[in-house]
Amino acid sequence: MNLRFNLLIKVMTVIISSLAYSVYLSWISYTPPDERAAEVLYHSFMTLFAFLFPPAFFLFFIFGAILSSWVDHRLSYYTKWAGMKKAMIVITAYAGIGLVGGLALSLLSQAVFLSLTIPGALLFLVVQTLLQYSFSALSLSQSARRN
Repeated sequence: MNLRFNLLIKVMTVIISSLAYSVYLSWISYTPPDERAAEVLYHSFMTLFAFLFPPAFFLFFIFGAILSSWVDHRLSYYTKWAGMKKAMIVITAYAGIGLVGGLALSLLSQAVFLSLTIPGALLFLVVQTLLQYSFSALSLSQSARRN
């Protein structure tokens, strides 16, 4: 794929991953009205989402789009890898991106981010892979129609 498709895939991956991750974190943080204690402030699902989406977007942009582009570029030199070995190396590399992101955030805040950033990096990898396959299939079907 060319540079335009890679850039489009990275941008779409950042948006979709940020939305999915923010929805998930809002869902697990939300307390239903029946379970709320008296004299305690609770937030609605949409308020939690509004709090969580902007930081998630910037983290997915910085650690997802930028670092994953660098990792993808580095891994492209190893063309001899195939199958399960390549998949395990890519998954480990993206988990490493999540670890680096979690360590960077832990310097600024609590270490709880380590448990959130590695799944976030793997979510980014899954969304990116699905988008790459769908764009590849779309471009193959369009080229088949032309012939």
